[in-house]
Amino acid sequence: MRRKDPCYGFNNGGTFCWWNQLMQRCFGEIINDHRLITKLTVNTFDFYATGDAWTLQNNDVSFLAFLKCMTLFGNFIEKYNK
Repeated sequence: MRRKDPCYGFNNGGTFCWWNQLMQRCFGEIINDHRLITKLTVNTFDFYATGDAWTLQNNDVSFLAFLKCMTLFGNFIEKYNK
């Protein structure tokens, strides 16, 4: 990740473009075919968009609830500190 593109391409081409650039930088020297790298990006992008790519661990739900609570609390504090 670079300072120029800090949020996975949020303001610069979108997430797919960011992933495609990442694949190009990682594999461009060994795969000298832009179409093949794009196909690799599509397959990777599509795979991680499914539930098959992820496994929910036992403590994840409680940790995610904690993070949500802390985010809400942080937003509350920030609002009243202005």
